Amino acid sequence: MNNLLKLRNKYIGIHIKNNLFLYKNIILAKKFNINSFSFFIGNPLIWKKKINDLDIFKFNYFCKKFNIKNKYIIPHSSYLINLGCPIKKTLLKSINLLKWEIFICNKLNIKLINLHLGNHLKLISENKCIDNVINSINNIIKCTKNTILVLENSAGNGNYIGYDLNHISDIISSIDDKSRIGVCIDTGHAFAAGYDLRNFMDCDIFFNSFDKKIGFNFLKALHLNGSRCEFNSKKDKHSVLLNSFLGNNIFYWIMRNYYFNNLPIILETNNSNLWLNEINWLYSI
Repeated sequence: MNNLLKLRNKYIGIHIKNNLFLYKNIILAKKFNINSFSFFIGNPLIWKKKINDLDIFKFNYFCKKFNIKNKYIIPHSSYLINLGCPIKKTLLKSINLLKWEIFICNKLNIKLINLHLGNHLKLISENKCIDNVINSINNIIKCTKNTILVLENSAGNGNYIGYDLNHISDIISSIDDKSRIGVCIDTGHAFAAGYDLRNFMDCDIFFNSFDKKIGFNFLKALHLNGSRCEFNSKKDKHSVLLNSFLGNNIFYWIMRNYYFNNLPIILETNNSNLWLNEINWLYSI
């Protein structure tokens, strides 16, 4: 790629961990002076959730008041959701919970929702798990509208699929309505999964491979994370940006590359006291 141009259409934000009221995420975003963010729609560790209409009204009100554009907001789906699950009861609960979260996204005028691909629990093969994810997503898309399901690459930890770009490519190729599917690349996860991103040439190789196998037209978001573990560790251990086994070159590369303009770029680093410093540093490079 020869696109290392210092263009400034970057929308950097943070994952806000407030699970009580949706509208307070907007207040916190304003406090950090950011124009992009992620959050959970309610507690990510319970199945039954309820969002009241007043909370939804306030969320939309403050978005408009603070001029935060909904297209740069990307909620993270519940941690309980497993669209590749081999256990039918859990799979059905996962599908229904994601349908509900998308329903809430529609009320919030949010066009994206981020999700982990799935976990085979060592009960089925990776290929069967991928088939379950495909069937689940096609089911969900048929029963919902508007919001794009954004698949996040995994670190290869546990029994999760999605650590290989081929997994994501195989899923997308079998989705009936491709206008409702996208991808989020997590830098820390990619590094842990065995994609080296420590120099510019490695970044070129990875994203050229991404473009060939999946396509930049499907890239809808980025998660910027360092890694507390060494390369190819298969461990999901986020770290701050400036003290990481991953190094800094990937962040220079992203900030200077126009392929990542006009996308939500979300920090999920593990020290909230450094978020403002990290955001300012990213904009400075």
